[in-house]
Amino acid sequence: MQFHHQLLAVLALNAAHAWGGMQLFTAGDFSSLSSDCVSALTAELSCSLMETGSTMYHLTVNMTVDLLDQMCTDECKKSIASYRAAVENACANDEYEDLYESVSAGNSSETYRPIILPDYYFTNYNQRCLKNSEDSYCLFHLQSTDSQDECDSCGLRMFQAELSNSYFYNDDLAEQYSSLTSSCGASTLDLPTPSSVALAR
Repeated sequence: MQFHHQLLAVLALNAAHAWGGMQLFTAGDFSSLSSDCVSALTAELSCSLMETGSTMYHLTVNMTVDLLDQMCTDECKKSIASYRAAVENACANDEYEDLYESVSAGNSSETYRPIILPDYYFTNYNQRCLKNSEDSYCLFHLQSTDSQDECDSCGLRMFQAELSNSYFYNDDLAEQYSSLTSSCGASTLDLPTPSSVALAR
């Protein structure tokens, strides 16, 4: 499942990664949103490194344990939680409209809650920071596995993290996930039930 081109264009304006405190967006990205919502979206995160923009997932070949250690800090995770809460509160009455479909194909535009924008980054972040029972990053564990074990805990938790983002969630994927966790006896990996980000389609 892919974001529409206009949404990706907004995200691609941002740098691939940043050191020190970082901003995901600039005020000029969101002319249609309220000032309070824009302020929340442009607030600084206490994170030293995060993949953003058009290079999302492209750093995999260059990713190292040291980079993930710098990325996946408790301070950053707490900052993300506070940031999300602030965006949800400040943008409660705002709508982010994706006009790409209406312009390119004559379809109705799609409208979302603004949290969809940072959550695209945070889903990737959460997947990157997953560790297995041996305290090793799941990213490297999965890369080192020659054969795909559908019951591998890292793979299941990557799937769970994806479904935690309402944009990626759908009934078919939810059914696949539930079937997998049941057949694998992974009773602790509950099916996520994220609040919908879609306001109109």
